[in-house]
Amino acid sequence: RVEMERCHPETSAQCDSLLSLMDTDTTTACLSVCTFNILAPCWGPEAHSLTNSELWMSRHAHNIAHIQAIAPDVLTLQEFWFHPAFHDYFVKALGDSYTLCCQQRPGRKPN
Repeated sequence: RVEMERCHPETSAQCDSLLSLMDTDTTTACLSVCTFNILAPCWGPEAHSLTNSELWMSRHAHNIAHIQAIAPDVLTLQEFWFHPAFHDYFVKALGDSYTLCCQQRPGRKPN
C-alpha cells in the first residue's frame, strides 16, 4: 500500500481536492498497486500446445485467484497474450472489478 500523507507543495491543492472527495476523516489515503508478469502462454511451458486451452487456463486460474485475493486498486499485467480466448478469460474473471485497458507491444509480437 502507498500512503499519501503530504503532497509536494506545488500539487498540494490538487491533493487536497482529491482527499476531500474521499470518504475518510483523516488526511491519509491508500492506493494499492500491483504489477504482475503473468507469462503469456505463447512464451511459457505450454507454448508447444497453444490450442489446448486447458494447459494455460489452469495456470492462469491460479494467477487470477491471487489477484482477486490481494484485490489491488490498480492492476497492471505484463506479458498479456492477445489471443481472443485468453483475453476473454481475463475479462470474464476480472471485468467486474477492473476496467481493462490493453496495449499490445509493437512488432507483431503475440503479447
